[in-house]
Amino acid sequence: MQRNQPSPVLALWAVISLVVLAALFLPTAARAEDPAQTLAARPFATSLLFAFHSDPEVALHHFLFRWAQMQAMEAGTIPRRYPEPTLREADQQVLETLSPEEKALWEAALAHYRDHVAGRSLLFDEGLLALRDALAGTGTKEAVPEAERETLRQVARVLPMYARHWWPRHDRENREWVAAVFPDVIRFERQIAARIAAAYGGVWPNFPERPNRVDLAPYASSTAAYTTSKPHTVLAVDDPTSSMPWALELLFHEASHSNALEGRLHGMLEAAYSGLDREPPRNLWHILLFSISGQATHDVLVAAGREYTPLAQQFDIFTRRDSYRQIWAVVERLWYPAMAEGKPLEAVLPALVAAIGSGSE
Repeated sequence: MQRNQPSPVLALWAVISLVVLAALFLPTAARAEDPAQTLAARPFATSLLFAFHSDPEVALHHFLFRWAQMQAMEAGTIPRRYPEPTLREADQQVLETLSPEEKALWEAALAHYRDHVAGRSLLFDEGLLALRDALAGTGTKEAVPEAERETLRQVARVLPMYARHWWPRHDRENREWVAAVFPDVIRFERQIAARIAAAYGGVWPNFPERPNRVDLAPYASSTAAYTTSKPHTVLAVDDPTSSMPWALELLFHEASHSNALEGRLHGMLEAAYSGLDREPPRNLWHILLFSISGQATHDVLVAAGREYTPLAQQFDIFTRRDSYRQIWAVVERLWYPAMAEGKPLEAVLPALVAAIGSGSE
């Protein structure tokens, strides 16, 4: 019997995947001294919807932030947060290998971050966002507020030692993370994005103009990742919620924080609660965002013969409180069947709001 031949499209994608996966492990050096040279247009892997960057300055900024935040919380100079930040032992042990001069520079950078950066928000602080964008090359260093210029100088001072002692491992981890998730991204991104866009009644953000930027780093914010509106994601590769098989969903979850999707979600909730004598539950918007990206990923993977438990359920993100468990029960009963039929959230939101308001489970 004649063997079935693979389709030309699948064969082409297989070749592309092999070429990209081979390129993932080509290391990047620390950025050159010329401030005009950036890596903004140089992702090391790109799919239809995502552009992956492994940038030493972005990684160093988030590394210093995490280390200083942990020290500041331990010292009681900033409030403790949940989850409390941790630092990998391998990263702390490198400190013992530094020369006295290097150690002094590193401690000075940490002290600056402890005193001026650690208590602030990487996601909502405009100065820190301008700083991140300048380091990533998506903004200019001239646009960084004067108050953040010393932070820029501290990053520049310790960048050479970071490039020698930490960056080779961090860069390798970034590329290994992408190598693990990239075949699934290539295979499933169109289907998952289409389901998510349909749920919001819109289109995927930036498609087809440009892919969503993902900067990979050893640490992100207090969670595995954070995303600003363009969207621009910073994702920590060494976090349980960013490991396989949840890495694929996390990419789509973070991209859903774009104005095109999350902004539309907030607008739908505002309209649904308009005229009512109550406000939406504080995290209802985030529960719905999790439910959309999680269930879209689940449905596509299950249709491909995979077993998959979405992030929110796997890690009990919203089930620690009775009120959130009740909301999830309503979402599963009213929203998931409609989503499976390709209906937009807006079509079932009035019934969902009524059920949540009545305490129905």
